[in-house]
Amino acid sequence: MPSRYFDADVHWWIEWSKYIQQQGLSAAYTNPVINYQPGLLYLLQIYVWICPNTLDTSISVLKSLIFIFDVGGVLLAAYLIQRYKRSPYWSWLILLNPGYLYTTLSWGQVDSMYMFFCFLTMFWVILEKRYWAIVAFAFSLMMKPQAIF
Repeated sequence: MPSRYFDADVHWWIEWSKYIQQQGLSAAYTNPVINYQPGLLYLLQIYVWICPNTLDTSISVLKSLIFIFDVGGVLLAAYLIQRYKRSPYWSWLILLNPGYLYTTLSWGQVDSMYMFFCFLTMFWVILEKRYWAIVAFAFSLMMKPQAIF
């Protein structure tokens, strides 16, 4: 995992992780500087469980947790490509798109989390599983309010 990231965001995520570690996830919003949707806070709780003593130095672990959502999006696309009998080479368009992995690997952002759930929403709609689509969309809103758009 590349060690590059956007300093300001990662600084706050580490601070929020420390606060969650000390006060617990249920007290996260008592900290006036925590201004993010709860989805990221749940991910930070997992990060605290995995790296309780090395929060300052294990940013690659946090980025790896976020990267799981990138991989999940590709797997959903690959499933749909296979289901509709399209060439599997179409899935390479996602992985070869520099913007797809850039935000997670180089920039260190969490946009792939809510985008995965937006894609999962569309996935369930395509498969005509509307209730699952609603659940996936609710998760996307827990990650970022931009999911509405």
